[in-house]
Amino acid sequence: MIGKGILFASDETVLIPEIIHYEIDNFGESYINTTQKIIQYSEELDKDGEVFIKCASLILSNFGMTRSGPFKKREEGNILLDCWSKVGSSIIEIKIQYCKVAVQEIDSY
Repeated sequence: MIGKGILFASDETVLIPEIIHYEIDNFGESYINTTQKIIQYSEELDKDGEVFIKCASLILSNFGMTRSGPFKKREEGNILLDCWSKVGSSIIEIKIQYCKVAVQEIDSY
């Protein structure tokens, strides 16, 4: 499988997986705690996107992405709601399919 650039540095160069792993490892405990909370909160998704917004807000805030730019605190909710309206049904469908596969794997044991 050929990888596609999904994350870019400020100079628009593609960040390869090794760089992404390195950067994530440097976040340390803060990253681990935040992702554990997100996993816990997102076990069940609602159709209105409240869980998505809560989880996205956590990670954006934790990594300083709400200080300026499009996710600045006063604008964050509206932008995340717009994101949810575009991808929410697909995320719920992926979650449903993942759960079906997990149940099938458990049943096969």
